[in-house]
Amino acid sequence: MSGLSSRKMGAQPPSTSLRFRPSWSVVLAITAVVIFSGSITSIAGVHLPGGTSSVGGQDSAAATQLAAASVSLSAGQGPAGGQPLTCSAGQGIAPAACSSVTPSVGQVGSQKWESEADPQARAGAVMTYDAKDRYVVLFGGFNGSTYLGDTWEFSHSEWVNLSPAQSPSPRANATIAYDSKDNYVVLFGGYDGTHTLGDTWKFVGGAWTQLSPITSPPARMDSTMSYDAADAYLVLFGGSSGSVPLGDTWTFVSGAWTSVTPSTPPSARWGSTSAFDTADNYVLLFGGYDGAHFVGDTWEYAAGQWTQLSPTSSPSPRYEAALTYDTSDSYAVLFGGASRSGSQWTALGDSWRYAGGVWTLVHPSAAPAARQAASTAYSGTDNAVVVFGGVSDGDPIAHPTRESESGRRMRGITGFCWPRVSRCRTCLMLWRTGLCPCPQAEDTAIG
Repeated sequence: MSGLSSRKMGAQPPSTSLRFRPSWSVVLAITAVVIFSGSITSIAGVHLPGGTSSVGGQDSAAATQLAAASVSLSAGQGPAGGQPLTCSAGQGIAPAACSSVTPSVGQVGSQKWESEADPQARAGAVMTYDAKDRYVVLFGGFNGSTYLGDTWEFSHSEWVNLSPAQSPSPRANATIAYDSKDNYVVLFGGYDGTHTLGDTWKFVGGAWTQLSPITSPPARMDSTMSYDAADAYLVLFGGSSGSVPLGDTWTFVSGAWTSVTPSTPPSARWGSTSAFDTADNYVLLFGGYDGAHFVGDTWEYAAGQWTQLSPTSSPSPRYEAALTYDTSDSYAVLFGGASRSGSQWTALGDSWRYAGGVWTLVHPSAAPAARQAASTAYSGTDNAVVVFGGVSDGDPIAHPTRESESGRRMRGITGFCWPRVSRCRTCLMLWRTGLCPCPQAEDTAIG
């Protein structure tokens, strides 16, 4: 069994991220309009046309509120105190009355707060880039108490819940990849909390369709699958039957599964990770767990054969790491995973790149918190690697974090941790300058 399915996880509520998109040259004026509805002329160095000045203690209180709000917004943190404010204009010299609420949309001229539903915190979801529909698709996972069966689109730095008419049953630890020859996403297997699964689904045009191939791999979870662009088929390897590790290799093309028998395959394992290395023209596979040990070996798959590689340095042995190919930079990116010493599980947070047969440890200026069972994909629409979800040390998902990247430019988008009840929301940052971390401090903006 994988770490995800065999360890208790704490449930988390659905997440909502709020983003303010101001023109920062007028942020103080906007602050005054939002907080005080134009009831003052000059407070804390902010000058507004018209209105009536408040006096005495009212002026002092108003000045304190406006100063705090100005600092908060200019720092990218949203309204002071970590909560949005709704204000009504005071009468005469009375200051505005403000209260903390969570509006869905609050409009101020051309600026607005937006309430955006993100996928709830989870681990063991599957994610891939749907090249036909030009978005990253995410499915399923486990939120600590429930196996999920929702489908999400990530495109242009935004999440959208697709809600298709039919879907695979709720599950975690399935495997997914885009079949470039057949122009659709393929999902296989997983674990629903009771059984390992062996069904095959395709996803195209926002719709799931269950396939009925004549033969299929045995039911499994925690396998890995990638599209072999050189040989024009999907390659599935390994996984767990629920009790034992598997070491078989299957290909999928034109709706049919075929079992292949390479002469020297990797050892049976689950929780390995793979991606097609476009520059080197082969499927790259790393790591996993063989039922007794974590492994840290590197393999290539090409022309129907597995070949073990011997790089001079490698990531440490681990399983359930996140691996994808960064098309913009022409190398594979591996992040995180987990290892174990005795009964102690350790989530990992290191970042590696792979190119030309060489692993290189990289030290981004910022990185996601350590995690295993995260989901990752390269978004051709956003020109960025996207990392989402996963579980951390101890009681996994007690403090879930999830990050995504928005591509080569920030596009004026700032990620927020919002609100206090849930520590992390979708954060947006450049891979080249490091993945965007969710800070441990609540209500802290990330720029």
